[in-house]
Amino acid sequence: RADRVARQPRLAALLRQAAHLLWRPAPHGTELEGARAQELARAYEGLSELVFYNSDLRWLAAVVHAANHSDHCPVSAGFARPYALLGLVAGQLGWHEQAERYFSRALAVGRGSSDPSSLAVSLVVKATYHLELGQWEACQAEAERAVELCRRAGNHQTEGMAMTMLAMRYYFPGHITEASRSYERLLQHAERARNAQHLAWARYGSAILD
Repeated sequence: RADRVARQPRLAALLRQAAHLLWRPAPHGTELEGARAQELARAYEGLSELVFYNSDLRWLAAVVHAANHSDHCPVSAGFARPYALLGLVAGQLGWHEQAERYFSRALAVGRGSSDPSSLAVSLVVKATYHLELGQWEACQAEAERAVELCRRAGNHQTEGMAMTMLAMRYYFPGHITEASRSYERLLQHAERARNAQHLAWARYGSAILD
């Protein structure tokens, strides 16, 4: 499936998404059209996770396609992640105005969803954006809020990501004591959740602080 995404016209998908920034399309009118848009958005969102470590272009293509289909879904469907990821990409390219527009959309979708994890994921991605800009307080506030939402939803995966952002928030500006405590909390969380990825992050963080 990743190969099929790679062969699709990426430029057309990017232009479509750029047009959607200027003109937000309405959700599809019929129940069948709306269900199809949600199914496609969910499929591309899942695909973006599968190819994340394999190909930057395939990952970006999947995220753009997910956002394009999410644009035709109601806010309550909760497809916030593609918008947040496009915000992060825009920010990394220096397009901060566009980044803020994507993050605003992601947070609005997250707040309109019945699933707290939708908002939590958006907050974690925005915390990553602020971490990269060195905006420590904003990063901390977003990550802490994400942790609260994840604990309410029982989402251990996203909670571990938010806890990692908190540890990095202290590490990069040189607050070693707070960073060490944060990595220790992440380690305990990873061991309870039996999450190998978060366990690796926690051990790596603890090692560079020794």
